[in-house]
Amino acid sequence: MPATPRLPRPGGRYVELFNSGLEVWLYDESHREALRRSGALAFGRKTQESKYRTQARKGRIVAYSLRQDDALSLAVYVGDPLTDQELSESRWLEPQVALLDLPSGQLCVETNDSCRLLPDGDEPGGRLDVPPGRYRLTLYRVDHETLAREGLPWSAPQEIVVLTPGGRPADAAEALLPFRPRRDRTWVEKYAVAAGRADALAWFFDARDTFAVNLDARAVEALGLKHGGYFRTRVPAVGLELTSVFGPSWREARALPLPDLDGLVEYGFATLSPLADWDGAVGLFARRERGQAAVPAAALRVWHPATVELLAVGPRRVEPGPNDARFEPLALADVEHCDAGFLAFVLGDALGTSDLDELPWPEALARLDAAFASVGLQPAGDAAWRARYHDAELAYDLRLYAGAKETFGVVLTREASLELLLISALADGSWLATGLADTLERIRAELQGRGLDVAGFRLQNCDQPFAALAAAHAARLASSATRPNVVATDADSAREALGRFFAAVFP
Repeated sequence: MPATPRLPRPGGRYVELFNSGLEVWLYDESHREALRRSGALAFGRKTQESKYRTQARKGRIVAYSLRQDDALSLAVYVGDPLTDQELSESRWLEPQVALLDLPSGQLCVETNDSCRLLPDGDEPGGRLDVPPGRYRLTLYRVDHETLAREGLPWSAPQEIVVLTPGGRPADAAEALLPFRPRRDRTWVEKYAVAAGRADALAWFFDARDTFAVNLDARAVEALGLKHGGYFRTRVPAVGLELTSVFGPSWREARALPLPDLDGLVEYGFATLSPLADWDGAVGLFARRERGQAAVPAAALRVWHPATVELLAVGPRRVEPGPNDARFEPLALADVEHCDAGFLAFVLGDALGTSDLDELPWPEALARLDAAFASVGLQPAGDAAWRARYHDAELAYDLRLYAGAKETFGVVLTREASLELLLISALADGSWLATGLADTLERIRAELQGRGLDVAGFRLQNCDQPFAALAAAHAARLASSATRPNVVATDADSAREALGRFFAAVFP
């Protein structure tokens, strides 16, 4: 047990527990069996909420949700609620109250990992002896965002529970006490815009993915930022310069080409959006697609001074270049890019493996062979496909399937990715593909955003049983206005057809 941290009042009892979940459970030891039998924590059942409400009204259980899944750090007092003076050393969210009945005086403090009311609670919990009685419980939570904004340290517990004798039915909390952050709204309209530049504020939701700038529609108009316009956000506190393209939605912005800039390291897209964490106040919400240098943990979820500059550049013009793609010899059975648990999950719908905990790679390949055989396609060779052109590097290890006149198949693997496709060529030079293809779709979207023409490739990405997937492809082929070509009846023609298909996907 670590040393007890500084507490705001003498006499507190400190509890620290292992935790990997988002709930804490408080109850009296004498109520444990009754709570287990009640079904109050039988999550997934229709009557669970009403049963929990019944037990909470009686004060037999109090639960609260956590900010995140860190170790539980809690202090418990018996006595009057904390005074303003005692609270003044830190910053706190609004206190929450509940009724807690402790007839034996044995207070159980448990996380999801240690809760004996749940089927998987196998970690040690906490138990504190307090005077038996009914209590008005007051929960205090540290306001981390305010502490970070004001630069104040805090080493005391993350939550404090005060048990005040004399709890009444009116104190009862009928549901889990939710974690409700106090959002600072002083950032709204806190910007200055002039001559294509804005002094603003930036907020990073996570280390590598998303951020917001406090520019609303009025500020964006004053900046001169329009659909397809590029801008750069500089945030000195984290040492980042983030180049983004603006669009009316993330989907539309993502499809826009890269700007005509050399040495583009950090790049993404942005749109105006209501920010749910601030009751819908509008900001510029951005995604970091490229580069993704990590933002330090201490700089997350805090507003930082930033400058936003409108860039006077147009989209990069990309001319289709020579495709230096090549096939290399490979035995796919010897290449394992995905672990057995991932394979069971990702092939769950297509091959019916969702009930398996693990699907070893050799068994996965055998099941894939059987699935393609069900539509008349047999293994037609393995290969490694490698390509480098423009500024993209692409690589797949694969197995081809041939034997049907108008359709061939392929299994594509790369690190932590597996995809399967049925492919047909049309007489006009375009291609139809149907299958499980999340990574392929994402790579195509990125290349399309760089201005490359991929209109000759029509993908239907669907996670369905293989028979349904094959039926969907056959229906697309039958309804096509352009007749299909014979594409791959043997190993050689299958490889040649796949090469042409890749040239259409990645022009």
